[in-house]
Amino acid sequence: MKLAFALFEYFPYGGLQRDMLAIASAALARGHQVTVYTRQWQGATPQGPKVVTLPVDARSNHARDAGFAGALAPRLAGFDSVVGFNTYGEQFNGMHINQTMTGVAIGRKQRARQ
Repeated sequence: MKLAFALFEYFPYGGLQRDMLAIASAALARGHQVTVYTRQWQGATPQGPKVVTLPVDARSNHARDAGFAGALAPRLAGFDSVVGFNTYGEQFNGMHINQTMTGVAIGRKQRARQ
């Protein structure tokens, strides 16, 4: 299978980023092709998955995220599955709490009904 992995930013000390690389490595070991799309990559580029950086110049997080999504969308044709990695943050009594969640979508394309 051809898999596209998407995450906003890669830095080598992030838990979400380590999870993404571990899942990419496992997919590669099973013979799948993996392409990682990100706005920014910090640190050494790993051997194995193809890494594509889509830089976005914007002032706010929302604008950077929207710009990345817009740059990514046309590149996803031809992939069997797309896997997105992101964190979820919320406010609790005035304190910002980040809960790292790794999401993996597994499935296949639906066939056209005849």
